[in-house]
Amino acid sequence: MNRLLALTLAVTVSSLLGACAPGLKSYADPTYRKVMAKQLTPLNPPQKVRIEVQFKQQGEPKPDSDLRLRGHVERALAASGVLTSDPQAPSVLRVVVNNVGDMGEARKAGIKSGLSFGLAGSIVADEYQFSIIYTDAAGKKKDVFSRHIMRTAVGDAALPAGIEPRTPSVAFGQIVEDAVVAAIDQWQEAHVIGGRP
Repeated sequence: MNRLLALTLAVTVSSLLGACAPGLKSYADPTYRKVMAKQLTPLNPPQKVRIEVQFKQQGEPKPDSDLRLRGHVERALAASGVLTSDPQAPSVLRVVVNNVGDMGEARKAGIKSGLSFGLAGSIVADEYQFSIIYTDAAGKKKDVFSRHIMRTAVGDAALPAGIEPRTPSVAFGQIVEDAVVAAIDQWQEAHVIGGRP
């Protein structure tokens, strides 16, 4: 899902080698979570923005994933209570995500798991880089760049204690929310959107 090409290949290789491909267990690395949505200062009503998104894999646009990314951004805005999606709004929120995960690492993990019939495992780190740009009705832009990591257990690898396993799609949604909420928090701190009381 969400263009985890490397992990898909790893699981496919594992299956071809005769192992049962286990369900992937992923999570958004909590060390990259700067702020929670409930910590933002909500606006009543939330400010309307037109959403633009682009998903990339190693810098190459992957338009098939844009719709999924848009859904995650809309859910993040709903959780924020600060912004809301409106295709007619003069203000724009543009979210560009580039998955720069190491495909070689994922391939090795999948082959290792396959050769051990799922008994060996690895935790694969998949990096996402976010460029989030807010353009107000007057055309003034503010941008935020951030990174986030999704970690996925391949084979029999165990997740850290206290981490609840998610599907890659759900973990990716959490990563998007973390990045969008952190950007809104910065803009509120700078009084770009709403400001702090």
